[in-house]
Amino acid sequence: MGDKLINNGFLQIDGDKDILSSFLNDEAMDDNSGQVKEEVVYNYQNYFNSMDYPELAEDHPYPNYSMEEEAEAEPAPAPAPLLNIKEEPCAAKTLGIPKKEVNFSMPSRKPQPQIGASESREEEEKEGEEEEEEEEEPGRKRGRQRKQKWTDNAQARRERNRKSAKESRLRKKNFVKDLEEKVKELEAEVKRQRIVIENQKNMSKLAKYSQFESMQQLLTGRQMQYEKLHFLLENKSSFDDIENLIEALNIRHGSYG
Repeated sequence: MGDKLINNGFLQIDGDKDILSSFLNDEAMDDNSGQVKEEVVYNYQNYFNSMDYPELAEDHPYPNYSMEEEAEAEPAPAPAPLLNIKEEPCAAKTLGIPKKEVNFSMPSRKPQPQIGASESREEEEKEGEEEEEEEEEPGRKRGRQRKQKWTDNAQARRERNRKSAKESRLRKKNFVKDLEEKVKELEAEVKRQRIVIENQKNMSKLAKYSQFESMQQLLTGRQMQYEKLHFLLENKSSFDDIENLIEALNIRHGSYG
């Protein structure tokens, strides 16, 4: 038998390294000690026995177990109890004190409420909702934005309608007041014209009556038109009808165009 050497996990037999090349690889080395792992050495020893190299196995510090010895090996004795304490008489027994039952059960470890735990939980939930909003699908996000836009437009439209209705009520109120003034002015003008006609000395009574009749018709017609316009305003009729009547009456006012 030639030289036998285990050096840095490398084994030589008669200067030939190829016999055990199947056992030698990077995983056979222990990173901490730099030596061959014990299980690899055990495989070596089995290989040596099968190749009739028992002396190599004897030189190695690890024991050589054969399959027969393992089969005949006696079972290992049961482990001894960790504690073998003899019961000594205590003072409670000698004095006749009744023995208390002691509960050795472990106390329940319930999580104690921490200060600010609810606040931190709320913050985490809020952050989770924000993350969900950030990770929201593009289609759902566009739908939500479109719905919000519709809501904003409807609110703006209601605000415009409310403002327009307020302005309309104010315009009608002022217009009715202006109509009353127009009727009073027309009545005063008719009275003046009657006085002028009566003072005409070179005009016959028939001519004067004809003038009075035409002026009365004008006054009556205007009064009827004003009353109709007043009725339209009070009953909230459409402004198209009102504007047509205004044009017929030839009324001009800065507030009404």
